[in-house]
Amino acid sequence: MNASSGSGLEDDASPDPTMLRRVQLIQLEILRELARRCEEQSLRWFVIGGTLLGAARHGAFIPWDDDIDIGMPRADYERFEELCRRSPDPAFSWQSGRTDPAYPFMFGKLLRTDTHVIEAAVAHLPIQHSIYVDVFPFDGAPGSGIGRRFHGIAFKVAVTALSARIRRTGVRRSLGYLFRVIPRSWAVGLIDVLARRFPYDTSPYVVNASGAWGYHRECQPRGHVEPLASLEFEGMTVPVPGHWDEYLTRIYGEYMRLPPPEQRRPRHALTIVSLGGQADPTAGSDPSPPEAPKPRSRILRIMIARLGILVVRTGFLLGRFGPPRRRVVFGVRDAARITGNLLSIQRELEGRTPPIGVRAVEYDMTPGLRGRIVGVRQAFRAGYHLATARVFVVDDWFFPMYAITPRPGTVRIQVWHGAGAFKKFGYSVLDRSFGADEEMVRLVPIHSNYDVCLVSSAAAAVHFMDAFRLPRDRFTSALGLPRTDLFFDPDLRAGAIEAIRRRYGLPTDRRILLYAPTFRGAVVREASFPNDLDLAAMRDVLATEWVILLRPHPFVRDPIRLDSDLAAFAIDVSDWPDVNELMLVADLLVTDFSSAIFEFALLDRPMAFFAPDHDAYEAERGFYFDFLTGVPGPVFEETRELAAYVRAGDFDLARVRAFARTWFDVADGHASERFVDRLVLPGLHGRPVQLDGPEADERASASGGGSPH
Repeated sequence: MNASSGSGLEDDASPDPTMLRRVQLIQLEILRELARRCEEQSLRWFVIGGTLLGAARHGAFIPWDDDIDIGMPRADYERFEELCRRSPDPAFSWQSGRTDPAYPFMFGKLLRTDTHVIEAAVAHLPIQHSIYVDVFPFDGAPGSGIGRRFHGIAFKVAVTALSARIRRTGVRRSLGYLFRVIPRSWAVGLIDVLARRFPYDTSPYVVNASGAWGYHRECQPRGHVEPLASLEFEGMTVPVPGHWDEYLTRIYGEYMRLPPPEQRRPRHALTIVSLGGQADPTAGSDPSPPEAPKPRSRILRIMIARLGILVVRTGFLLGRFGPPRRRVVFGVRDAARITGNLLSIQRELEGRTPPIGVRAVEYDMTPGLRGRIVGVRQAFRAGYHLATARVFVVDDWFFPMYAITPRPGTVRIQVWHGAGAFKKFGYSVLDRSFGADEEMVRLVPIHSNYDVCLVSSAAAAVHFMDAFRLPRDRFTSALGLPRTDLFFDPDLRAGAIEAIRRRYGLPTDRRILLYAPTFRGAVVREASFPNDLDLAAMRDVLATEWVILLRPHPFVRDPIRLDSDLAAFAIDVSDWPDVNELMLVADLLVTDFSSAIFEFALLDRPMAFFAPDHDAYEAERGFYFDFLTGVPGPVFEETRELAAYVRAGDFDLARVRAFARTWFDVADGHASERFVDRLVLPGLHGRPVQLDGPEADERASASGGGSPH
């Protein structure tokens, strides 16, 4: 450990005892906060590893230890993680694979947010770097020795795949490169299967599968852990495994014997940047955080695009050796998060007799060597399924679809993820700061090869024609948008409302304001949540009558930081997967440039717009209609004016209804049914899909759509 940059993987210098003790004292603060939260929620936890060894041998930290290790049964761990992610306390934050996609461990960390340390092994990763307490999930394990052997091998593969991007030396470094080819989603899925196969409370053995000492030593009879006992640690009484002596002996052997002097040093090479608010005064210099990845050069972008095209076409060529299959395939960014139109279509397909299965194919090229390797595998697989599936459906930009020459016998459908036509996209933003450039679209003709494109209205089709550079006869608004069916299904509506209210503890005596702005940032991977809205000012005016739900755009990965005094007023609902379901509990929507306004208009409820940066957004991306006059509610640039408007309650629903009539030709709860009957079933049987054409769309527009009310 040192207080300047350049510590390397291993620090041969003796650690500064004063600095180490300061770190330990901050970790004690985190431990006390963890204990408080667990006590409030009746969650089980216990100290393990070097922390347990310190409690047993020293009654305190091992003098040279630089971290605290906590264990929790898996069920308690998952509840604790959810609690931390929803916590409004800005002093502490939770870090895991669910909060940071680049986070390389199976376990989580509780962080003190105003500190900044850099651990050499993970310094290159784009994650939060703060002082932490490690929290390890404990899972059940098989009773038989052979069962534990295979259980351990499976866990080892998954954990190694997750940690493959950690900086290592020697053989472990080479193994890391090999394991980077395993998709993160696969590793996480395997861990979930293993954890649920052997529940902690009913298994004869328990294991900390991501512990430092390996599966064999970390796997112990459950009787070594339960019931818990207690020991003194730094003036605290902490829970420990009930038979802590047997537990420690299995891991460390003669644990009361001190190691040789040369081994009495911290395990983590930490560079101290800040220990709370200010740069540490003992540091010779104030090292900067790890640099963000530099933008890819033009030549590199072209090379990557050409490689992607080659791989997609190779998979496509292989698939063409066989006939198209009666199969529906979704092309998605993340197969674990199918929402919106695709989810509604999937429900309809699975509800048919017999059920029609769906296969999801991912493509999401990410930076870094592992991201490229995974992207190549995904590109090949997507190309293969584009050649073999009778029906291929996407709801966003999907690169593999644009890299091929279409095969007869496959219907390629774009259902898009948003209704209406609001923010410009596709070819409409060519060569703006947001969007593609001419050089790339000459190489990869984006939004090509669609046979059918769903739009919500004939008015929207005009703008989609510009965005996709496709003729009018590829678009239809006569089917409606499947994602709107939710609003017309009483059972789905009631179930969603009850689940949301129960999960977030929404009060019944206050109205609900849903704040759902779009993301900021020129590229998706830099998406951020706007911070212009003053939540404290909103609370001061509205707290007696309203609760505000905060819903970031799905592209935003950083957690929302909420002050503790906002806890009863502002609720982070970013972990709820479907924004349309959140709309059902909302009495008012406040947004800026989100296409959620189209669906919300169907609910016949008021909207307001908070957009102090609308001029800058217009210059960066632009709109398909005049923002100030075209949106179905007033536009505000100051929080106090918005709060006063909401408090007054003088809402113009006539404006909302006119907006809904303009942007929806059909909305009656049967869009998914029509989609399957008129597009999927003919496609699966090799029959040509007959679009209704502009005339049918005009008839639908004249007849108007229904309202869920």
